[in-house]
Amino acid sequence: IPTREVRRPVAHDEIGNGEGANLVIARDYVAHLEEWDLAAALGVYCRLLARERGAYWTFLVFTGDLYLVGASPERHVWLQSGEVSMNPISGTFRLAGGGSVDELAPRLHAFLADEKEIFELFMVVDEELKMMCGMCADGGSILGPFLKPMSHLVHTEYLLNGRSGLDVRDVLRDSMFAATVTGSPVENACRLITRFEAGGRAYYRAVLALLGRDPDG
Repeated sequence: IPTREVRRPVAHDEIGNGEGANLVIARDYVAHLEEWDLAAALGVYCRLLARERGAYWTFLVFTGDLYLVGASPERHVWLQSGEVSMNPISGTFRLAGGGSVDELAPRLHAFLADEKEIFELFMVVDEELKMMCGMCADGGSILGPFLKPMSHLVHTEYLLNGRSGLDVRDVLRDSMFAATVTGSPVENACRLITRFEAGGRAYYRAVLALLGRDPDG
C-alpha cells in the first residue's frame, strides 16, 4: 500500500504544480493460498457469479501458469460493425449496512452532489472523449450520467458511442490506458507512475479482450 511519504509528493509536488489532475498509484494486496488449483479457482469464480450483480464481465482466465479471476463493472472499449463504445465509470457509493430506501436516499443525494465525485467522473469522461475523438472521425454521442448498481456499491457512469473504420486491434491500442487506473492526463500520469512506482504493474491496469469476427467480417 502506498505510504504517506509517497502520496504526499504526488499530491503536493506533482498535482499541486500542475503536472496532472489526478494520479492513481497502484496498491498491491498479496496473500498466499494453500492447495490452489483449478477447482479452487472455479469455486471463487462461481461465488462471484452467484453473489455479485452488475458486473460487465465476470471472468476466469488461465494463462498456463496463472489464474486471473474477477468481476469488472467497466466495459473499457467495445467495437462491433464499426460502432465503438466506451464506458467511463467513477464514483463509489457504498451500500454497507443496508437500510431502507428512505435511509439510503440522504446519503445517495449527498454522494451525487459531492464535488470530488463529480469532478472525478468528468475527468475520466474527458480522457475517454479524447480517445473517442481520435478513433471516431465523424464524432459521436454521450449518454449519462447513470447509476450503475452492484451488490455492495453503486458507481456513476457515462456511455460514449461513435462510428469508426479502424481495425479492432487499433481501437484497443488507441484506447490504452483507462484513466481510472492511471490518472489524468493519461500520458503524463504514466510518466509519473514510472517515477513513483518501483516496478512494473504486470496485469494491474491491463485489459482482457475477447476478439472475434461476425458474419460480416
